[in-house]
Amino acid sequence: MNLTPLFRREQAFVANFYLYADESGKMQKSEYTSFCGFVAYDLEWWRFYQEWESCRFSWEVPAIHMAYIHDPTRDKSGAWGKVKDRWGNTWEHRKQDMLQAFARVIRTSNLVCVGSTIDSEHFVKMPDKPYKQAMGNDPLYLAFYNLVRNAIDKMDNVQGHHTLSVIIDDDQQSAHNYYDLLGSMRKQFPKDVSERISELGFANDVAFPGLQAADMIAYESRSLMIAKKQDPDTEPSLIYALMTKEGLHQPTLYTPYFLDMLNNV
Repeated sequence: MNLTPLFRREQAFVANFYLYADESGKMQKSEYTSFCGFVAYDLEWWRFYQEWESCRFSWEVPAIHMAYIHDPTRDKSGAWGKVKDRWGNTWEHRKQDMLQAFARVIRTSNLVCVGSTIDSEHFVKMPDKPYKQAMGNDPLYLAFYNLVRNAIDKMDNVQGHHTLSVIIDDDQQSAHNYYDLLGSMRKQFPKDVSERISELGFANDVAFPGLQAADMIAYESRSLMIAKKQDPDTEPSLIYALMTKEGLHQPTLYTPYFLDMLNNV
């Protein structure tokens, strides 16, 4: 039996990956900023969508938004405030159970976590050396490049030449920045970026569970960096561990030490 034609078809296999990403803490305003998400095959996202929406259905909750869950008064729609009122004295306990349930949906899926959390305040203060210059002297550039570079590296673990669609939570203030950053990166890294990224789009997180999942990991990663600055021995939360497959795929933490090491090479 001649398997050569089959092997050649496998070699030529091309699939599209989707990366859903979100930012926690505005890069220009916050001391710490996360830009994280999940990458997976297009068909895996369809399966994940069913699981995520089923989880929302069973808990009777609106779209997951970590800032609103931890402080329902920030939700101008009042949706999370109503959930808190409905759960009453059980709110704190149920909130953790609910978030762990969503984290387990991620854990049992074939989504791979990518991204980073950056001490952006320290980055801005670093000396103007080649590494910082290569990142456009902009922590947002570093975060965005790390996100897509990390996703492409993960994609290269499977056979075939694959393209990547990047979908970011729709924020009018940030959208133009991302387009500009992608344009700069395509010029600076044509093989890594220009030939692999097929699409950059923006979407409403209510309609796209992938963005809700990205919001969760970005929030948890940022919280972990803040906690570690206070106590370096701080362990990741169970929610973080579930979303990163017990640390197998997790955001890069650009601490002051790590940033200085990179900038002094």
